Amino acid sequence: MDRGYVDFARLHRFTRAQASFVVRAKKNLRFQRRYSREVDRSTGLVGDQTVMLVTPRSLEGYPSPCGASAHATRGRVSASPC
Repeated sequence: MDRGYVDFARLHRFTRAQASFVVRAKKNLRFQRRYSREVDRSTGLVGDQTVMLVTPRSLEGYPSPCGASAHATRGRVSASPC
């Protein structure tokens, strides 16, 4: 699913089906951190958080908390269901 945008409603269906996924966050992704977990930075992982999307359209499609991990090697943020 590489479309230049993220279909949050579709990803939420994956979550409800207990499937895992990873997306590359775009610069305009807006979220609010709910929880942070400690990480072993020697693995290249910079952060591991539980977040909620905050923009109305994103929140409508994905109303549940999700995981967000930041990796130092490529400056990417990956999201996964909680």
